[in-house]
Amino acid sequence: LSLATCKTCLVVDDELNILPISSHIKKITKLPNSMEESEKSLELKEVKGAMHDTMPAGPLVDLCKTLDQAKAVLTFIEAISEKTL
Repeated sequence: LSLATCKTCLVVDDELNILPISSHIKKITKLPNSMEESEKSLELKEVKGAMHDTMPAGPLVDLCKTLDQAKAVLTFIEAISEKTL
């Protein structure tokens, strides 16, 4: 079996440049952005709003792009404050 014929295989070099091993790479198109907000992005906005005035969590959570990142930051802050790391 060859990876060159696999439609789901993408080969990159050590600098993450796409290697043109197969011709299907040329046919990749960008997916359109969805205008509707997902449930997780709404929950992320709620978390950001709730933590906005809380130091030091507020500014750190505000930098998060995903709900999972925000939850991880809050978990790290809690662990640090309890010194359980």
